[in-house]
Amino acid sequence: MLYVICILMELHLTGLHFSASHFLLGHPKCGRLHGHNYKVDVHLEPTETTIKNGMIIDFAQLRIIVNRIIEVWDHKLLVPTTNKNIEVVQADGNMRIVLHDKDVEKTERIVIPERHCSLLNVTDTTCEKMTDALAQAISDALPGLLVRVTLWETENSGVSSDVYSRDR
Repeated sequence: MLYVICILMELHLTGLHFSASHFLLGHPKCGRLHGHNYKVDVHLEPTETTIKNGMIIDFAQLRIIVNRIIEVWDHKLLVPTTNKNIEVVQADGNMRIVLHDKDVEKTERIVIPERHCSLLNVTDTTCEKMTDALAQAISDALPGLLVRVTLWETENSGVSSDVYSRDR
């Protein structure tokens, strides 16, 4: 009788966090500028070729990679840049954000110093879109691994996203 033994391994890193403000254009409650204290969990699943010296990655190295990504968002206004109803203009050290809310036929403007903003290549700064962006950025830094990111917007509400990038 032939037995096949399959060992599955997954690395977990928790305890990462950042605080940020955002808005969801067109949402009745979350359309107003507000913020969250986000928590980030990262899980990595290796392939046979991505385990070196019996290790997927050193925890300290993974923490550095993830912190470099989320520090750009920390204590910033997160601004989506691919929403056709949001116009973003950088000028004179300021960020002018024009919100065209078609649902209520209203235009609003936010002017804030550039250093207080982080531009995200997403249509909206929903937890889902932010989780996808974060998982993709981590995956780009760690090709060949399945990257699962869970972004907790509140203590009880979070979104998970899986991204796999092939070895380069």
